[in-house]
Amino acid sequence: MRGGPRPLFDDMRRGRRPVRGKLGASLVGAALCLLFGWIYLSGNGSARDEGPTTTTTGTRLDGAVPTRVPTVAVADPTPGSFAGAARDGAGARPTRELDLSRPHHREAAAREAASDAIAKHAGDDRHALFEKGGTFTPGGDALKAKVAEAKARGAPAVNLRRGPANDIDPAAYPDARALATLMHDLALPRGELVAVTFADSKFAALTVNWATHLRDAAVPHVVGALDKNMLQLLTRLGAPTAVYDLPYADLDGSSAHASKSWKAFARLRISQVSALLRMGFDVLMSDVDVVWTKDPRPFLQCGYDHPWAGKDAGKDAGIGLGAAGETGAHALEKWERDAVEMEGGESPDEQAMFLRKHGRGVDDCMGVSAADVMVSSDNLSPLSDRNEGAAYARGGIFNTGVVFLKHTKNAKAFAEAWNDNLNQDQGRFAPLTSDQQVFNAMVRREGHWPGLDLKALPDGFPVTRVLVGNGLPNGEAFNLGVLPVALFQPGHVAFLQRVKEVLPNFNGPYGVHATYTFDGSTSSAKRLRFAEAGLWDPAADDAQVGLGGVEADDATFHAGGVPRVLTWDPAVATRGIDESVPSIGSHLEAGGRQLELLRDAIAMAQLTNRTLAVPRFTCFCDKVWGGHDNIFNFNCHYPGSKDSGHIPGPCPMDHFVSPAKLRESGVAFVALEELRRAPYEFAGDDFGAVRVEFKKDAGGGGGGSVANDASGATLPVGADSAVVVDALGKLRDVPLLKLTGEMPRFAGFTTQRAAREFNARVTNVAMKSAPEWCSECHPQGCRELIPADVVTSGRLKPVRNVHDQFCADFKQPEPLRTVGKESFLAMAGALVDSATMTEDDGL
Repeated sequence: MRGGPRPLFDDMRRGRRPVRGKLGASLVGAALCLLFGWIYLSGNGSARDEGPTTTTTGTRLDGAVPTRVPTVAVADPTPGSFAGAARDGAGARPTRELDLSRPHHREAAAREAASDAIAKHAGDDRHALFEKGGTFTPGGDALKAKVAEAKARGAPAVNLRRGPANDIDPAAYPDARALATLMHDLALPRGELVAVTFADSKFAALTVNWATHLRDAAVPHVVGALDKNMLQLLTRLGAPTAVYDLPYADLDGSSAHASKSWKAFARLRISQVSALLRMGFDVLMSDVDVVWTKDPRPFLQCGYDHPWAGKDAGKDAGIGLGAAGETGAHALEKWERDAVEMEGGESPDEQAMFLRKHGRGVDDCMGVSAADVMVSSDNLSPLSDRNEGAAYARGGIFNTGVVFLKHTKNAKAFAEAWNDNLNQDQGRFAPLTSDQQVFNAMVRREGHWPGLDLKALPDGFPVTRVLVGNGLPNGEAFNLGVLPVALFQPGHVAFLQRVKEVLPNFNGPYGVHATYTFDGSTSSAKRLRFAEAGLWDPAADDAQVGLGGVEADDATFHAGGVPRVLTWDPAVATRGIDESVPSIGSHLEAGGRQLELLRDAIAMAQLTNRTLAVPRFTCFCDKVWGGHDNIFNFNCHYPGSKDSGHIPGPCPMDHFVSPAKLRESGVAFVALEELRRAPYEFAGDDFGAVRVEFKKDAGGGGGGSVANDASGATLPVGADSAVVVDALGKLRDVPLLKLTGEMPRFAGFTTQRAAREFNARVTNVAMKSAPEWCSECHPQGCRELIPADVVTSGRLKPVRNVHDQFCADFKQPEPLRTVGKESFLAMAGALVDSATMTEDDGL
């Protein structure tokens, strides 16, 4: 939320005067507005057109107004050459004062300045992404130092294969001329992997997050910009992010595959991928809601060489490379025919030679190296996937959010067939509404399940991850590889499962796909998923205001750039519950406590003008979409994920409440893991937090803190707003406070207005936004699977006239009360006519 949490609950420092009647209050308010408006314009009006733009933050707890700090002026950027920056280093690329293409994009001050530059130099379209305007940048001298440091850094470069550029004639690609022109200008080597995605400005933040992670991994990447704003934004992001104009006005923003425009969009992007393959590139097609945590090329292009891999590459004749002495066009043509090394041939000698050269490959990649096309999977068991490979993977759904295609003959033919099937208006594929549905149907034999045979690999290779895929013209087959779910993770694996505990030698994923969200499939829902996992780049928030996070002009920053944040220890809400046993009863009990603790933390954060940093919640039972699975038969784990043993354990916030509704209610919050990155940049396991402990006997029951110094504070359980403001106000210069000890049981506010406003926005609306928790109970029936006392806390529903379903809500926090002298007024108010006394009347 821009501007940070409003100081709504400032009753501890505000003098209140009785005002009788709504008309009097309106007149006084109007007079004050005119007076302050005249003062503002008299003192500052001319500054808007002269000199640097400035803004101020809101009122601090101590009543002081933060220092006004000018934003940094940034020169109009000039896009540089992708290939030139990669080959010649920083010196070959035009420079500018600041831009997000340099590694300093993680620095808060420089990041904000670069965002301001994007807004200022957005071209003739002054709306949409670019209406943000100037930003408040904290820091003073610290800001100048960060800017100087940023300017001294070089531009990032991508790691490319060595060899001559791929000579591309744009006229040869009439269906993708803009893309071909871009690839011609980039002059990438033939056979290079190019990551590609397609997006419009509604997904600007996700796209920038996608690009910044690929920049960090030094992977060549291209974005097809579907509207003008996206094109402008990524052009100013600069090299090595490459962007081209691919106008598509019909995309309606829906992520539902049944969306009318989705299938047409699918045809568009597959046609562009097909063109890239024909140009001679390997293509990693990726949705924008994927984060690439490291360079995937060692895995995807495993055992994959060409004549330009090194000086003596041509001497490796007989294993899919050019014969000794072959150079130039002849060697290139041979490599084009045999772009993928064979898996060692039939003879033991050839197999032994291959394994001596490559071994099993990084992450056992030789198990999939023979594939023409590779696709990610929605399966949920990394352990079964590792042990069984394609035999396990073929029984699940293939997810086309990540597809890798080598530019072999078969991969090119598959891409063309995929596009043709998307264009069918009758027949087997006509009713299917997305490229993913068409993909899953065409690779399997019609009328069979799973309809895919395993491709056997020679002795000594890892378990095969290759299937004999169908779907090429004339009934031909191709090699279809299925990517490991531990390395190319779907949302459930990434955000809930503890893969390192299941696979001890696991070195982390290459990519994470933000599937499995319960607050819709919006950009903000996926942003929070990444933020909770520490995979959100704060630079992306500048691209799209309103998704979440806290910008550098937030009121919770002092003028010197010091953040003020409040978080809590998740163990506070689960103390006394057995955390070793999955249980729906424990899940419902812990859920109610966690919502109460969240409510109290929101109130205390807003009372003290701090941003809320939300830690991971704790789940004692998993959650399934719509409750249309029997989770009880899998020990409260999502069906298919039981062997991960992640329950009980940390889980996303949207299992319990709607983060979007919280933001709509005015709650400013970030995920706890965001504190590791700009603009906060806290370090350590506990982020250097100062503890605020709640104890039942603190203050002798009198409501005061028994300890309050630089080491923290101790407050009584049931403290009210006066106690919280007094105790935590003395710690206002501490960057991060952490609530610990007992449940706070926040007592309430000392004014009716504060209590009513908070309850109207938060307690009675946002906190009740999560859908009910449900699970089917087939075939046994719910009463056989759920303890009787838990059954009575929820509802049983018949499902499809076959079995029943159990549904329950978490216990909702009670509305906060008014305490102190106004609590008496609240009781008396019921006896007084509302026409003669309003809620703003004092005693």
